[in-house]
Amino acid sequence: MVNYRGIRLAWLAFCLAGASIPAWPASARLGALQLEYEPPWERAEAAAETAEDSLILRLEGTEARLEVFLPRQRPRLKIDEARFLEQLEARWTAHYGTAASFDWVEAGARRWRLCRRPSLAGDATVFQLVAVHDGEAYQMVALSPGQRQSLPLSLRELLARASWVPAVAATTPTAVASAVAVPAAGAEPAAAVPDLAPHGGRWRLRRTLVFLPLRPDWAALAEAERGHIAGSAWVSGIGLGREGSGLAWFIEGYAWLPGEGGQEVRQPFSRRWRIGWAPPAPLWIGGEARTLSLSFAGEAAEGPAEGGMTVELRWLAVCAPRKSIIALLDDLERGDVAAAGHLSAMTAACVSENPPPALRLNVSAAERAKSVAHHLVKEVTVPLPAAWEKNLKARTPGVVRLLLEVRFMASTSGDQPGDAMLKPVAAYFVYVPDV
Repeated sequence: MVNYRGIRLAWLAFCLAGASIPAWPASARLGALQLEYEPPWERAEAAAETAEDSLILRLEGTEARLEVFLPRQRPRLKIDEARFLEQLEARWTAHYGTAASFDWVEAGARRWRLCRRPSLAGDATVFQLVAVHDGEAYQMVALSPGQRQSLPLSLRELLARASWVPAVAATTPTAVASAVAVPAAGAEPAAAVPDLAPHGGRWRLRRTLVFLPLRPDWAALAEAERGHIAGSAWVSGIGLGREGSGLAWFIEGYAWLPGEGGQEVRQPFSRRWRIGWAPPAPLWIGGEARTLSLSFAGEAAEGPAEGGMTVELRWLAVCAPRKSIIALLDDLERGDVAAAGHLSAMTAACVSENPPPALRLNVSAAERAKSVAHHLVKEVTVPLPAAWEKNLKARTPGVVRLLLEVRFMASTSGDQPGDAMLKPVAAYFVYVPDV
Protein backbone atom coordinates (compact mmCIF):
# COMPACT_ATOMS: atom_id res chain seq x y z
CA MET A 1 0.00 0.00 0.00
CA VAL A 2 1.19 3.50 -0.75
CA ASN A 3 2.35 5.27 2.38
CA TYR A 4 0.79 8.73 2.48
CA ARG A 5 1.90 9.66 5.98
CA GLY A 6 3.58 13.02 6.20
CA ILE A 7 1.83 14.53 3.18
CA ARG A 8 1.40 18.27 3.57
CA LEU A 9 -1.63 19.92 1.97
CA ALA A 10 -1.37 23.66 1.37
CA TRP A 11 -3.36 26.42 -0.29
CA LEU A 12 -0.53 27.77 -2.37
CA ALA A 13 -2.10 31.10 -3.25
CA PHE A 14 -2.57 32.32 0.29
CA CYS A 15 -1.96 31.49 3.95
CA LEU A 16 -4.90 30.79 6.27
CA ALA A 17 -5.39 30.18 9.97
CA GLY A 18 -6.58 26.80 11.27
CA ALA A 19 -9.26 25.91 13.81
CA SER A 20 -10.14 23.08 16.14
CA ILE A 21 -11.50 19.87 14.61
CA PRO A 22 -15.18 19.31 15.37
CA ALA A 23 -16.47 16.03 16.74
CA TRP A 24 -17.23 13.47 14.05
CA PRO A 25 -18.93 10.32 15.36
CA ALA A 26 -20.82 9.39 12.17
CA SER A 27 -20.48 12.41 9.97
CA ALA A 28 -17.93 15.05 9.07
CA ARG A 29 -18.91 18.70 9.35
CA LEU A 30 -16.85 21.43 7.76
CA GLY A 31 -18.63 24.75 7.56
CA ALA A 32 -21.74 24.11 5.50
CA LEU A 33 -20.48 20.77 4.16
CA GLN A 34 -21.56 17.61 5.94
CA LEU A 35 -20.39 14.14 4.90
CA GLU A 36 -22.14 11.02 6.20
CA TYR A 37 -19.96 7.94 6.30
CA GLU A 38 -19.96 4.38 7.59
CA PRO A 39 -17.47 1.48 7.82
CA PRO A 40 -15.15 0.61 6.19
CA TRP A 41 -14.49 4.37 6.14
CA GLU A 42 -12.54 5.41 9.24
CA ARG A 43 -11.57 8.74 10.71
CA ALA A 44 -7.83 9.42 11.04
CA GLU A 45 -6.27 10.00 14.42
CA ALA A 46 -6.41 13.54 15.79
CA ALA A 47 -2.63 14.00 15.62
CA ALA A 48 -2.60 13.28 11.87
CA GLU A 49 -5.46 15.72 11.23
CA THR A 50 -3.77 18.41 13.26
CA ALA A 51 -0.51 17.91 11.35
CA GLU A 52 -2.27 18.10 7.99
CA ASP A 53 -4.68 20.89 9.03
CA SER A 54 -7.41 18.77 7.44
CA LEU A 55 -10.19 16.32 8.18
CA ILE A 56 -9.02 12.89 7.01
CA LEU A 57 -11.00 9.79 6.04
CA ARG A 58 -9.38 6.46 5.18
CA LEU A 59 -10.79 3.46 3.39
CA GLU A 60 -8.83 0.26 4.06
CA GLY A 61 -9.15 -3.39 3.08
CA THR A 62 -10.90 -2.90 -0.25
CA GLU A 63 -9.85 -2.93 -3.86
CA ALA A 64 -10.08 0.87 -3.86
CA ARG A 65 -7.92 1.99 -0.95
CA LEU A 66 -8.35 5.70 -0.47
CA GLU A 67 -7.22 8.52 1.77
CA VAL A 68 -9.35 11.66 1.62
CA PHE A 69 -8.31 15.08 2.93
CA LEU A 70 -10.67 18.00 3.52
CA PRO A 71 -8.56 21.09 4.30
CA ARG A 72 -10.16 23.09 7.07
CA GLN A 73 -9.64 26.40 5.31
CA ARG A 74 -12.58 27.68 3.29
CA PRO A 75 -11.36 30.67 1.26
CA ARG A 76 -13.99 33.32 0.55
CA LEU A 77 -14.00 34.44 -3.07
CA LYS A 78 -13.60 38.08 -4.02
CA ILE A 79 -14.22 37.34 -7.70
CA ASP A 80 -17.14 35.58 -9.34
CA GLU A 81 -17.27 31.79 -9.31
CA ALA A 82 -16.68 31.36 -13.06
CA ARG A 83 -13.52 33.44 -12.98
CA PHE A 84 -12.34 31.70 -9.81
CA LEU A 85 -12.69 28.27 -11.46
CA GLU A 86 -10.93 29.56 -14.56
CA GLN A 87 -7.97 30.74 -12.50
CA LEU A 88 -8.03 27.49 -10.56
CA GLU A 89 -7.75 25.40 -13.73
CA ALA A 90 -5.00 27.69 -15.03
CA ARG A 91 -3.06 27.16 -11.80
CA TRP A 92 -3.47 23.39 -12.01
CA THR A 93 -2.30 23.46 -15.62
CA ALA A 94 0.69 25.62 -14.73
CA HIS A 95 1.75 23.24 -11.95
CA TYR A 96 1.04 19.87 -13.57
CA GLY A 97 0.98 20.54 -17.33
CA THR A 98 -0.44 17.88 -19.62
CA ALA A 99 -0.42 15.34 -16.78
CA ALA A 100 -3.59 16.99 -15.43
CA SER A 101 -7.06 16.23 -16.82
CA PHE A 102 -10.29 17.96 -15.89
CA ASP A 103 -13.92 17.00 -15.48
CA TRP A 104 -17.13 17.89 -13.64
CA VAL A 105 -18.72 15.73 -10.94
CA GLU A 106 -22.36 16.18 -9.93
CA ALA A 107 -22.76 14.90 -6.37
CA GLY A 108 -24.32 15.95 -3.09
CA ALA A 109 -26.54 18.53 -4.80
CA ARG A 110 -23.41 20.38 -5.85
CA ARG A 111 -21.21 20.57 -8.93
CA TRP A 112 -17.55 19.84 -8.19
CA ARG A 113 -14.63 20.73 -10.46
CA LEU A 114 -12.31 17.73 -10.70
CA CYS A 115 -8.60 17.65 -11.50
CA ARG A 116 -7.04 14.20 -11.95
CA ARG A 117 -3.27 13.78 -12.10
CA PRO A 118 -0.57 11.25 -11.21
CA SER A 119 1.50 11.78 -8.09
CA LEU A 120 5.07 12.96 -8.58
CA ALA A 121 6.31 9.52 -7.54
CA GLY A 122 4.08 7.97 -10.20
CA ASP A 123 2.68 5.33 -7.82
CA ALA A 124 -0.66 6.98 -7.08
CA THR A 125 -3.45 9.03 -8.59
CA VAL A 126 -4.51 12.34 -7.05
CA PHE A 127 -8.14 13.48 -7.36
CA GLN A 128 -8.63 17.10 -6.38
CA LEU A 129 -12.21 18.40 -6.18
CA VAL A 130 -13.37 21.95 -5.51
CA ALA A 131 -16.91 23.25 -5.04
CA VAL A 132 -18.18 26.75 -4.29
CA HIS A 133 -21.00 27.23 -1.78
CA ASP A 134 -22.26 30.58 -0.52
CA GLY A 135 -19.14 32.32 -1.79
CA GLU A 136 -16.70 29.90 -0.11
CA ALA A 137 -14.41 27.37 -1.79
CA TYR A 138 -14.46 23.83 -0.38
CA GLN A 139 -11.73 21.37 -1.34
CA MET A 140 -11.43 17.59 -1.19
CA VAL A 141 -8.23 15.73 -2.12
CA ALA A 142 -8.30 11.94 -2.56
CA LEU A 143 -5.20 9.76 -2.98
CA SER A 144 -5.53 6.35 -4.56
CA PRO A 145 -2.69 3.83 -5.25
CA GLY A 146 -1.93 3.04 -8.86
CA GLN A 147 -3.04 4.80 -12.01
CA ARG A 148 -6.78 5.39 -12.34
CA GLN A 149 -8.71 7.06 -15.14
CA SER A 150 -11.99 7.55 -13.30
CA LEU A 151 -13.15 8.60 -9.86
CA PRO A 152 -13.29 5.53 -7.55
CA LEU A 153 -16.83 4.31 -6.88
CA SER A 154 -16.31 4.52 -3.11
CA LEU A 155 -15.44 8.19 -3.43
CA ARG A 156 -18.46 8.85 -5.65
CA GLU A 157 -20.67 7.24 -3.02
CA LEU A 158 -19.09 9.35 -0.29
CA LEU A 159 -19.70 12.50 -2.33
CA ALA A 160 -23.28 11.45 -3.01
CA ARG A 161 -23.93 11.47 0.76
CA ALA A 162 -22.70 15.05 1.07
CA SER A 163 -25.24 17.65 2.13
CA TRP A 164 -25.09 21.41 2.58
CA VAL A 165 -26.46 22.90 5.76
CA PRO A 166 -26.25 26.36 7.33
CA ALA A 167 -22.64 27.01 8.29
CA VAL A 168 -21.80 26.95 11.98
CA ALA A 169 -20.66 30.41 13.04
CA ALA A 170 -17.00 30.90 13.95
CA THR A 171 -15.89 27.32 13.28
CA THR A 172 -13.21 28.17 10.75
CA PRO A 173 -11.84 31.56 9.75
CA THR A 174 -12.21 32.35 6.05
CA ALA A 175 -10.00 34.31 3.72
CA VAL A 176 -10.23 36.04 0.39
CA ALA A 177 -9.16 33.73 -2.44
CA SER A 178 -8.75 33.60 -6.16
CA ALA A 179 -7.13 30.19 -6.79
CA VAL A 180 -6.42 26.87 -5.10
CA ALA A 181 -3.74 24.21 -5.47
CA VAL A 182 -2.09 21.41 -3.49
CA PRO A 183 1.28 19.73 -4.04
CA ALA A 184 1.52 16.21 -5.37
CA ALA A 185 1.48 13.16 -3.11
CA GLY A 186 4.64 12.80 -1.08
CA ALA A 187 5.81 16.35 -1.69
CA GLU A 188 7.39 18.55 0.92
CA PRO A 189 5.47 21.61 2.11
CA ALA A 190 5.18 23.95 -0.84
CA ALA A 191 6.70 27.40 -0.68
CA ALA A 192 4.23 30.25 -0.86
CA VAL A 193 3.68 31.78 -4.28
CA PRO A 194 2.50 35.28 -5.07
CA ASP A 195 -1.17 36.04 -4.43
CA LEU A 196 -3.26 35.59 -7.56
CA ALA A 197 -5.36 38.64 -6.84
CA PRO A 198 -5.40 40.76 -10.02
CA HIS A 199 -2.76 43.36 -9.09
CA GLY A 200 -2.18 44.03 -12.78
CA GLY A 201 -3.89 43.15 -16.03
CA ARG A 202 -5.25 39.83 -17.23
CA TRP A 203 -3.45 38.33 -20.25
CA ARG A 204 -4.66 35.43 -22.36
CA LEU A 205 -2.33 33.11 -24.31
CA ARG A 206 -3.33 33.61 -27.94
CA ARG A 207 -0.55 32.04 -29.98
CA THR A 208 2.60 29.92 -29.80
CA LEU A 209 5.22 30.01 -32.54
CA VAL A 210 8.86 29.20 -33.25
CA PHE A 211 11.19 31.32 -35.35
CA LEU A 212 13.55 29.27 -37.54
CA PRO A 213 15.37 31.03 -40.41
CA LEU A 214 13.55 30.14 -43.61
CA ARG A 215 16.61 29.42 -45.79
CA PRO A 216 19.68 29.18 -43.55
CA ASP A 217 23.13 29.27 -45.11
CA TRP A 218 24.14 25.74 -44.15
CA ALA A 219 27.66 26.14 -45.52
CA ALA A 220 28.27 29.22 -43.40
CA LEU A 221 26.75 27.52 -40.35
CA ALA A 222 28.96 24.45 -40.85
CA GLU A 223 32.00 26.73 -41.03
CA ALA A 224 30.95 28.53 -37.86
CA GLU A 225 30.37 25.23 -36.07
CA ARG A 226 33.76 23.96 -37.23
CA GLY A 227 35.33 26.81 -35.30
CA HIS A 228 33.65 25.51 -32.13
CA ILE A 229 35.46 22.16 -32.33
CA ALA A 230 38.89 21.68 -30.83
CA GLY A 231 41.68 21.03 -33.30
CA SER A 232 41.21 20.64 -37.04
CA ALA A 233 37.69 19.54 -37.88
CA TRP A 234 35.35 18.75 -40.72
CA VAL A 235 31.57 18.98 -40.40
CA SER A 236 29.92 16.30 -42.49
CA GLY A 237 26.31 16.80 -41.39
CA ILE A 238 24.24 19.50 -39.77
CA GLY A 239 20.50 20.01 -39.21
CA LEU A 240 17.90 21.86 -37.18
CA GLY A 241 14.11 21.64 -37.16
CA ARG A 242 10.93 21.78 -35.13
CA GLU A 243 9.45 18.63 -33.62
CA GLY A 244 6.00 19.21 -32.12
CA SER A 245 6.39 21.50 -29.11
CA GLY A 246 10.15 21.56 -29.31
CA LEU A 247 13.33 21.59 -31.36
CA ALA A 248 15.71 18.93 -32.62
CA TRP A 249 19.21 19.49 -33.95
CA PHE A 250 22.29 17.48 -34.86
CA ILE A 251 25.87 17.99 -35.93
CA GLU A 252 28.41 15.35 -36.90
CA GLY A 253 31.82 15.07 -38.54
CA TYR A 254 35.47 14.44 -37.68
CA ALA A 255 38.11 16.13 -35.59
CA TRP A 256 41.86 15.58 -35.88
CA LEU A 257 43.32 15.57 -32.38
CA PRO A 258 46.94 15.11 -31.18
CA GLY A 259 47.85 11.48 -30.52
CA GLU A 260 50.87 9.50 -29.41
CA GLY A 261 54.15 10.30 -31.07
CA GLY A 262 52.90 13.63 -32.34
CA GLN A 263 50.60 11.94 -34.82
CA GLU A 264 47.11 13.38 -35.29
CA VAL A 265 44.25 10.97 -34.78
CA ARG A 266 40.96 11.32 -36.59
CA GLN A 267 38.09 11.10 -34.13
CA PRO A 268 34.44 11.12 -35.18
CA PHE A 269 32.00 13.30 -33.28
CA SER A 270 28.20 13.34 -33.22
CA ARG A 271 25.67 15.36 -31.24
CA ARG A 272 21.90 14.89 -31.40
CA TRP A 273 19.56 16.67 -29.01
CA ARG A 274 15.94 17.57 -28.48
CA ILE A 275 14.46 20.37 -26.38
CA GLY A 276 10.73 20.45 -25.64
CA TRP A 277 8.36 22.55 -23.59
CA ALA A 278 4.91 22.33 -22.07
CA PRO A 279 2.50 25.19 -22.89
CA PRO A 280 2.64 27.96 -20.30
CA ALA A 281 -0.37 29.21 -18.37
CA PRO A 282 -3.36 30.06 -20.61
CA LEU A 283 -4.18 32.97 -18.31
CA TRP A 284 -1.51 35.18 -16.73
CA ILE A 285 -2.23 38.06 -14.37
CA GLY A 286 0.18 40.85 -13.60
CA GLY A 287 1.88 40.08 -10.31
CA GLU A 288 1.79 36.30 -10.84
CA ALA A 289 4.73 33.96 -11.24
CA ARG A 290 4.17 30.94 -13.50
CA THR A 291 6.20 27.78 -14.02
CA LEU A 292 7.40 26.70 -17.45
CA SER A 293 8.50 23.07 -17.87
CA LEU A 294 11.30 22.20 -20.29
CA SER A 295 12.50 18.73 -21.27
CA PHE A 296 15.90 17.74 -22.62
CA ALA A 297 16.79 14.53 -24.41
CA GLY A 298 19.83 13.37 -26.31
CA GLU A 299 21.35 10.40 -28.03
CA ALA A 300 24.66 8.77 -27.20
CA ALA A 301 27.34 11.20 -28.33
CA GLU A 302 30.64 10.41 -29.97
CA GLY A 303 33.76 12.49 -29.55
CA PRO A 304 35.07 14.84 -26.91
CA ALA A 305 33.02 15.48 -23.77
CA GLU A 306 30.63 18.41 -23.99
CA GLY A 307 29.34 20.94 -21.49
CA GLY A 308 25.87 21.92 -20.35
CA MET A 309 23.05 23.80 -22.01
CA THR A 310 21.29 27.11 -21.37
CA VAL A 311 17.76 28.41 -21.94
CA GLU A 312 17.10 32.15 -21.64
CA LEU A 313 13.63 33.61 -21.09
CA ARG A 314 12.50 37.21 -21.16
CA TRP A 315 9.35 39.29 -21.52
CA LEU A 316 8.94 41.57 -24.53
CA ALA A 317 6.22 44.15 -25.09
CA VAL A 318 5.35 45.10 -28.66
CA CYS A 319 3.20 48.06 -29.68
CA ALA A 320 1.69 48.66 -33.12
CA PRO A 321 -1.66 48.50 -34.92
CA ARG A 322 -3.22 45.08 -34.35
CA LYS A 323 -2.90 44.00 -38.01
CA SER A 324 0.78 44.95 -38.04
CA ILE A 325 1.45 42.75 -35.02
CA ILE A 326 -0.41 39.84 -36.63
CA ALA A 327 1.70 40.29 -39.78
CA LEU A 328 4.86 40.33 -37.67
CA LEU A 329 3.91 37.09 -35.93
CA ASP A 330 3.12 35.49 -39.27
CA ASP A 331 6.53 36.55 -40.59
CA LEU A 332 8.26 35.12 -37.52
CA GLU A 333 6.46 31.81 -37.93
CA ARG A 334 7.43 31.67 -41.62
CA GLY A 335 11.08 32.24 -40.70
CA ASP A 336 11.42 35.62 -42.42
CA VAL A 337 14.85 36.89 -41.34
CA ALA A 338 13.68 40.52 -41.65
CA ALA A 339 11.09 39.90 -38.92
CA ALA A 340 13.74 40.27 -36.19
CA GLY A 341 14.25 43.91 -37.18
CA HIS A 342 10.49 44.53 -37.24
CA LEU A 343 10.20 42.97 -33.78
CA SER A 344 12.85 45.35 -32.41
CA ALA A 345 11.02 48.33 -33.92
CA MET A 346 7.72 47.32 -32.33
CA THR A 347 9.43 46.79 -28.99
CA ALA A 348 10.89 50.30 -29.20
CA ALA A 349 7.39 51.64 -29.95
CA CYS A 350 6.30 50.78 -26.38
CA VAL A 351 6.76 53.03 -23.38
CA SER A 352 8.33 50.46 -21.06
CA GLU A 353 9.75 51.32 -17.64
CA ASN A 354 11.90 48.87 -15.66
CA PRO A 355 11.50 45.88 -18.00
CA PRO A 356 11.90 42.48 -16.30
CA PRO A 357 15.42 41.03 -16.51
CA ALA A 358 16.10 37.92 -18.56
CA LEU A 359 16.05 34.60 -16.71
CA ARG A 360 18.51 31.79 -17.34
CA LEU A 361 18.00 28.08 -16.83
CA ASN A 362 21.27 26.16 -16.88
CA VAL A 363 21.60 22.44 -17.48
CA SER A 364 24.90 21.11 -16.18
CA ALA A 365 27.11 18.74 -18.13
CA ALA A 366 26.23 15.94 -15.68
CA GLU A 367 22.50 16.56 -16.08
CA ARG A 368 22.83 16.68 -19.83
CA ALA A 369 24.70 13.39 -19.84
CA LYS A 370 21.87 11.76 -17.89
CA SER A 371 19.33 13.00 -20.41
CA VAL A 372 20.77 10.54 -22.95
CA ALA A 373 19.19 7.66 -21.03
CA HIS A 374 16.19 9.53 -19.60
CA HIS A 375 14.30 12.68 -20.42
CA LEU A 376 15.47 15.45 -18.12
CA VAL A 377 12.67 17.78 -17.04
CA LYS A 378 13.47 21.12 -15.46
CA GLU A 379 11.19 23.96 -14.40
CA VAL A 380 11.76 27.68 -14.34
CA THR A 381 9.53 30.14 -12.49
CA VAL A 382 8.78 33.27 -14.53
CA PRO A 383 7.27 36.33 -12.84
CA LEU A 384 5.16 38.91 -14.68
CA PRO A 385 5.79 42.13 -12.73
CA ALA A 386 2.56 44.10 -12.40
CA ALA A 387 4.47 47.36 -12.03
CA TRP A 388 5.84 46.83 -15.53
CA GLU A 389 2.95 45.39 -17.51
CA LYS A 390 0.17 47.64 -16.21
CA ASN A 391 2.15 50.79 -17.16
CA LEU A 392 2.89 49.71 -20.73
CA LYS A 393 1.51 51.93 -23.46
CA ALA A 394 2.12 52.57 -27.15
CA ARG A 395 3.98 55.71 -28.22
CA THR A 396 1.71 55.97 -31.27
CA PRO A 397 -1.84 54.64 -31.83
CA GLY A 398 -1.86 50.87 -31.53
CA VAL A 399 -2.32 47.91 -29.20
CA VAL A 400 0.02 46.25 -26.70
CA ARG A 401 0.93 42.57 -26.78
CA LEU A 402 3.21 40.59 -24.46
CA LEU A 403 5.66 38.02 -25.82
CA LEU A 404 7.45 35.52 -23.61
CA GLU A 405 10.60 34.86 -25.63
CA VAL A 406 12.60 31.65 -25.11
CA ARG A 407 16.09 31.29 -26.61
CA PHE A 408 18.46 28.34 -26.55
CA MET A 409 22.19 27.64 -26.35
CA ALA A 410 23.79 24.26 -26.94
CA SER A 411 26.22 25.03 -24.11
CA THR A 412 26.53 27.32 -21.10
CA SER A 413 29.28 29.35 -22.78
CA GLY A 414 27.74 29.83 -26.22
CA ASP A 415 30.80 28.61 -28.13
CA GLN A 416 30.24 24.87 -28.50
CA PRO A 417 28.95 22.73 -31.40
CA GLY A 418 25.33 23.63 -32.06
CA ASP A 419 25.48 27.20 -30.74
CA ALA A 420 25.82 28.78 -34.19
CA MET A 421 22.68 26.98 -35.35
CA LEU A 422 20.63 27.82 -32.29
CA LYS A 423 21.66 31.49 -31.96
CA PRO A 424 18.87 32.98 -34.15
CA VAL A 425 16.19 30.52 -33.01
CA ALA A 426 13.46 31.52 -30.56
CA ALA A 427 10.08 30.33 -29.31
CA TYR A 428 7.39 32.92 -28.60
CA PHE A 429 4.29 32.70 -26.43
CA VAL A 430 1.99 35.57 -27.32
CA TYR A 431 -0.40 37.05 -24.74
CA VAL A 432 -3.23 39.49 -25.46
CA PRO A 433 -5.35 41.47 -22.96
CA ASP A 434 -8.16 39.32 -21.55
CA VAL A 435 -11.15 41.63 -21.50
